[in-house]
Amino acid sequence: AMVSKNTFYNNFEDKSSLLNFLFRRYAIQLDQTIKKILDNKTDDKEANLYECAKSIVHFFYSSKLSFEKIVKSDKSKNLYWAVNAFIKDIVEEIINRYSEYFNQNLPQNMIGYVYAGAISNMIYYMYNEETSVSEDECIQYIYNLLTRPVLK
Repeated sequence: AMVSKNTFYNNFEDKSSLLNFLFRRYAIQLDQTIKKILDNKTDDKEANLYECAKSIVHFFYSSKLSFEKIVKSDKSKNLYWAVNAFIKDIVEEIINRYSEYFNQNLPQNMIGYVYAGAISNMIYYMYNEETSVSEDECIQYIYNLLTRPVLK
């Protein structure tokens, strides 16, 4: 879109601010999806964890934002930290519902950071290293991380 620099900078500090705004805008839908899954009153918690992993991965694979291009040009890592903070919030919601799956040897306030870091790094690794990991493979990796944590 043709927007003057003055208009742009009246609304955003820089390009990273715009990317963070757009990410947050699109991420609202993922957050709502995760909450809906977690509100599902089923005894099959692993099925819910799978659906959470599937929703997270599908968001990054199918979003209207071109994450591959954005991640590769995110030299300042501003978007990385926005993704990490957002994933941390989602993981903390999951932990609150399914605490038995997560490492109880870590302080409660640290667990979300550990899992968010692992998931965010996995997403960034796939884009930066140009690996050809399918959406289904990535879902399985995150599901395994959530159900069979390496730190437990």
